[in-house]
Amino acid sequence: MSNDVIIPDGGGKGPAAIFKNVPRATIGEGTGLGYSVVHAVGKTFVLKHAGERHVLTNIPTGDPDRDGYPVQFFDFIILRSPPLASNFYYKNGYVEGSTSGPDCTSTDGVAPDDNVEKKESSRCDRCKRFVWQKVLPKTGRPGRECQQRMRLAVLAQPELIQNVIGSPLTDPILFNVPAASMRALKNFDDQMKAKHGPNAVYYSYITRARFKPDVSWPQFQYEFRGFLNDDMAGGVMELREDPLAYRIIGQTPDGKPLMRSLNEMQQQHLVEHQEEPIQQAKPVEPEEIVLPPKKAEPKKADPIPVTDASPDMDALIRAMAPKPRA
Repeated sequence: MSNDVIIPDGGGKGPAAIFKNVPRATIGEGTGLGYSVVHAVGKTFVLKHAGERHVLTNIPTGDPDRDGYPVQFFDFIILRSPPLASNFYYKNGYVEGSTSGPDCTSTDGVAPDDNVEKKESSRCDRCKRFVWQKVLPKTGRPGRECQQRMRLAVLAQPELIQNVIGSPLTDPILFNVPAASMRALKNFDDQMKAKHGPNAVYYSYITRARFKPDVSWPQFQYEFRGFLNDDMAGGVMELREDPLAYRIIGQTPDGKPLMRSLNEMQQQHLVEHQEEPIQQAKPVEPEEIVLPPKKAEPKKADPIPVTDASPDMDALIRAMAPKPRA
């Protein structure tokens, strides 16, 4: 069995009671601005916060051989996981420390985001940059020109963050899982459920990502660090519904891709508020007027003599009636 997953005995009696009736959640089922980010650079964990970069270091214990050195693990609680990994492509390769974004990005792993100026393809699965190659010229390792990573919304260990910026982060942050570590994370999730039951959803316990010592590139093995108690679980359940947690994984609360939903909303707004164009009336072709045949002129009635006697009313009406036109 792979040593990428470590689930020791202990860690609590099991998931807290609050997780008994929550929706079942699985990591990687199909496999920034405004928030802090933790990602791996070589064999170090780096925090990007408020425009600055901080290497995560060991919490001081008085050991000079350990204090101040980069940590080899990162403890966190997963709040939300997307169904698919995201894709990103740098035409000239990624340079660490560069502020330039990828040339093409797909947050949901299905199609390029709407704000990508030059899309490499209309869909990721049809893109030539997404084809697996035995050896990539720039790295010498197998892979794709378009790289993958899994965007996790997590709650970081407070003491670890406080050690480098002076205060903990209590909001969701983005933790980028590299492609080489995504399969192990899926296996970790599956094995936790197999050992502790379906209530052991990924947000019911603390996870540790540790660098594998036998590889030169950043690759993680995962360890189970214990279940949350009821008090911690209540706070985590609230954070899961934080709009920032959804934004980090690139989704709206109803599960739609955020980078396309925003464009759809903008288009819908334009449709709903645009004025109806004025339709020009078409000229009406004159119809041919057919006159009825002339009728024979009726014979004029003899004038009614006026007498002192009471007049015949019917005769008066007939006399006052308009004469038919010729």
